[in-house]
Amino acid sequence: MRFHPLRVPSLIALVAASATVSPAPVRAAIICADPYMPVCAVRHGVRRTFPNACDARRVHARILHHSACTAPKDVCVDQFAPVCAVNPVTHRHQTYGNPCQAEVAEATVVHEGACP
Repeated sequence: MRFHPLRVPSLIALVAASATVSPAPVRAAIICADPYMPVCAVRHGVRRTFPNACDARRVHARILHHSACTAPKDVCVDQFAPVCAVNPVTHRHQTYGNPCQAEVAEATVVHEGACP
């Protein structure tokens, strides 16, 4: 009985043909419902109003508060209506004088009223 030795290139071709290649994982598309419940969110340093929280999350925007953006650039009225928000730089809770001031600072509002 005579054996034929397998050559290295033949062995590699045999292994490659039998290996299964799994495709790279595909990121599932996020599909959002249509209800209009505006949120103010920031993405790449730009604030804008999104139709709803799902639409904001879909483009990886950070939601600042649950209503339309109101602050034009850096101008806010000095009305005192404190909100507790997370400062984007220190990542700590901080009391802002009103929602507009928190929005201009791009702070994420946690609740109405001063922080404890």
